[in-house]
Amino acid sequence: MNPSESSENPAAQPEVARLTEMTRTQRMGMMARSGANAVCGCLFAAVFFVFCFKIVSRYAGGDAAWADELTVILFIWILFLANGMVVFDRQQIVFDLIHRNLTGSVKTAVEIMRVLLVLGIFVAAVPGAIDYIRFLSRERTAVLDWRLDIMYSCFGIFMVAVIVRLAYRLFVLLKPAGAKPFNR
Repeated sequence: MNPSESSENPAAQPEVARLTEMTRTQRMGMMARSGANAVCGCLFAAVFFVFCFKIVSRYAGGDAAWADELTVILFIWILFLANGMVVFDRQQIVFDLIHRNLTGSVKTAVEIMRVLLVLGIFVAAVPGAIDYIRFLSRERTAVLDWRLDIMYSCFGIFMVAVIVRLAYRLFVLLKPAGAKPFNR
């Protein structure tokens, strides 16, 4: 079968057809999410190995205080990277007793207001958060002696990721129903 013939038939290669229909922005978002997912998986593996090492060293009579600190740092990075870049909004825990009972256009209007509110809060909070992260460069962790600004820079990454996701969500909500996807 000729490759050009298979690309005309989306049923023959559903994944290829789905990827060719995606916009460049969607592909970039999917690649960023996949990368963050891989990083979080590696961080979880590191937590597992550090935890196992801590257990073995405790019973062998050694002291590995650094393992506790490293585990906390890894969990902080996992938490913010996963929530900012891996977990979708629909996977979050929500309180939607009113929202789920609304009709189409009202539900969209409420969703736009929600996105604008959260986006505004995050945009307003970014300068203060970045300033505080920069301030933390003066402090170091207790055992590993790592700079706290590097340790908590994942919070800045989280905030920027949430802002980008919300801006994209707002763009999708405001796009007319019959409009073609934005591909530039």
